Amino acid sequence: MKITFFFIGLIAISSLIGTLVLTRFTDENYSQASKGNIVRLSLIYGAVGVIALIGITLFIFLR
Repeated sequence: MKITFFFIGLIAISSLIGTLVLTRFTDENYSQASKGNIVRLSLIYGAVGVIALIGITLFIFLR
């Protein structure tokens, strides 16, 4: 069970890092227009991460 949680966390962190790395290689005009999108995407990742952490914690302690 712990290995499953480890892989889920690893995939989530890899997705976030991959997204942020790919945002560096953009056109100058596009990067200014997409700056708000990057911020919103980062907030979504953060919110999903917090919700997942709360869910996993509740699952472990309320079993």
